[in-house]
Amino acid sequence: MAVSRVWRGWAARARASEYESLVAGEVLPAMEGLAGFRGATLLRREAGGDEVEFLVVTEWDSVEAIRGFAGAEPERATIPPRAAALLRRYDERAAHYERVWGAGG
Repeated sequence: MAVSRVWRGWAARARASEYESLVAGEVLPAMEGLAGFRGATLLRREAGGDEVEFLVVTEWDSVEAIRGFAGAEPERATIPPRAAALLRRYDERAAHYERVWGAGG
């Protein structure tokens, strides 16, 4: 059973591109060697005012694989300090969803 891990963070518009570059260029590529990691998607949305919302969806083989990444409490958000410093706020917890169906690439 595949599991999607979903998490959100918000950045000031002036820092959004810097956050994007860090996540896409360093954070997600570093995850590629983790056991059970299948891939990731970084989504961006203008959230109004001066904020940009990011939605990060990572794909895993199982919740057990997520534990290998996040530790004993797999719902706890796992954010590198450099990434957290670029965000105004973020979800303290991630949500996990079982993949029931998917299409396309």
